[in-house]
Formats: sequence, C-alpha cells, structure tokens
Amino acid sequence: MKKITISIILAAVMVFFGSVGTFAVTNEEFCQAARNYYVSHSWDEYVPPYANCVDNGDGTYTIQLYDYVDEGNGLSHMTTAAWYRVDRNGKGHNTVTSEYVRLDLSSSESMKTSDYCRGYDDVQGTPKSFYGVWCAASKSYAEILQKQDELTACGFPSKVYYTAQWSNLNSEGWYALSAGPYASQEYAQDRLLVIQKYYPDAYVRYSGQYIG
Repeated sequence: MKKITISIILAAVMVFFGSVGTFAVTNEEFCQAARNYYVSHSWDEYVPPYANCVDNGDGTYTIQLYDYVDEGNGLSHMTTAAWYRVDRNGKGHNTVTSEYVRLDLSSSESMKTSDYCRGYDDVQGTPKSFYGVWCAASKSYAEILQKQDELTACGFPSKVYYTAQWSNLNSEGWYALSAGPYASQEYAQDRLLVIQKYYPDAYVRYSGQYIG
C-alpha cells in the first residue's frame, strides 16, 4: 500500500511539473524558439526580424517568421520566411513544405537576434561563397522580387543576387533568385529535391568568390 501511494504521488508530481513546463511557454518564447530553429536550418544564419504566434485554440500554435523588403520611394512589402504549426511541446511541421519541425523551447532565450552572423566572412567582411538552388533570373529587379515572393510563399528562405558580383555566376549580370543559400553541395542537392516540386527547372550551382 505504501509503495502504491508513493507511486501515485510521484506520478502526480511529474504530471504537475510537466504541465507547468508545457503551459508556461509564452508566445514570445515560441517566436524566439522558431527563430532559433530557422537559423539552425539555414546556412547563412539569417534570422527574420519579425515573428507572430497565434494560439489556434486546439492545443497548437501557428508561428509566422517574416520581414519587410524596402522597394524605395517609401514603399515596402512583407515577405514570409516560414510558417510553423506546432503543439505545446514545440513539435509540428512547416505548413508549406510539410517538413517535421521540433522547436527547442528550453533554450528560447539562449540565442538573440544580435548574435547571428549575416553570411559575411568575419575576417574580410565580404559575403561568403555558397551553394544556391537557383529558381529564376531576370534583368528586371522588380520582376525577380515578385518571383521571390512566390518562392517565399512556398516556404523556402531565399535571396536575390546580382550574378556579375560572383566569380562562378553569369558575368553578363542578371538578378538571380536562389533558395537558401547553403554551405554544402550535399545539402543543396537535398533541398533541390523538395524545391523541384514547385520549380521543376531549379538547379544547384556554386557561387564562387564574391568579386563585388
């Protein structure tokens, strides 16, 4: 009888503290954990400066990571970097790509936006070389921004590059849209398999050195 009573008490304590640990997470902590997850899965460690978390009322939360792109003349538009739907434990999926997501809620305060690098060489201060999954190119910057919005809507972080600034890209000078960027060819190839579901003509190419 004594052993049963102790077991019940221990079980109650575990449930109580488990509940506290689960339900004590704030929307702000969900957002920070989502940023951390995004950074850990993106080579250049770019972190979207804005995030929003919505309680869906069914035990899940939808988190949007986004930014604003300056178009000049006082105009800007919002671009979404990622949509996550997770439960109270941070487990869920990317709502666009359906990829499994697990947010580390225990360390949501351990990484701050100011701590992230922006894809630059720490010594020379120049952009790092990378592997891109190239999806579109245009002579028109406005047109390629529209393409970037479409790629972002598919759930893939992306950047626009001017090809003449990179030694292994087209020297003629195009505005080119790449998902990523990625540190290794292997990872870029892995991403390519997913991206080609939306962009069948996408391909992997190394940027070469930044030549300005």
